[in-house]
Amino acid sequence: MASTTGNRIAVDAPIFNHFDKSLSQSFIYKYNRAGLVTEAGIEDLRIEIAYDSNSDDAHAEDGVVFNKAENSWAKNVAVLYFNKAGIKTTNSTLITVINCQALRPRGTNDGGYRYNFDADDASNNILFTGCSTNYGRHDYVANGAASASGIVFTNSTSDQTNDTSEGHRKWSQGLLYDKLTYTNVGSATRYTNAKSRYL
Repeated sequence: MASTTGNRIAVDAPIFNHFDKSLSQSFIYKYNRAGLVTEAGIEDLRIEIAYDSNSDDAHAEDGVVFNKAENSWAKNVAVLYFNKAGIKTTNSTLITVINCQALRPRGTNDGGYRYNFDADDASNNILFTGCSTNYGRHDYVANGAASASGIVFTNSTSDQTNDTSEGHRKWSQGLLYDKLTYTNVGSATRYTNAKSRYL
C-alpha cells in the first residue's frame, strides 16, 4: 500500500537498496490487484505426490504454490516426493509458512530441482518459521534473483541437504537466515552475488 502527497510517495514495505539515479532510473507502478488472492490459508494438510522411481521427474513439481497471493499462509502442512519445491511463493507478498515440512524430494538432484522451501520470482516479505526439510539441494532458498526481497527463514531444521541454503540466481537482497539447524551436511548457508556463476 502506498500513499501520495504532492510529489512524495510513501510505501509501507522495506526497500533494501538505495535509489541512485546516476546508476539507474527507478520507477513506481500501481499494482493491478485483479485476481489477487488475499487472506487465504492452508492448514493441517499432508500431500504425498505419486512417483515411479527415485529418479523420476515426470510427476508433480510442487506441493503448494502461493501465486499472486497476499496476507496468506500455510500452517502444519507436510509435502513429500515433489521434485522442485515443497512450498513455493511467487508474485506474492506477506506470506507466512509456519510449522511446515518439505521432505524426501524425488527426481533429479541437479540445477532447477529440490528447492524444498522456495521464495521465487517477485516474492516479498515472506516468513518461513518452524519448518523442516531433508534431502534437498537448496533447502531454504530465495530463488527470485533481484525480484525477491524481505525473505526470512528462521527456527527451522535441515537434514542431509546436498547444497547450501542461499540467495540463488544472481543478486539477492533483504534475506535473513536465523536459528537454522543443519545435520549431516558439509555446507549450510552461502551469501554471495552469484552473477559470475551464471555468465
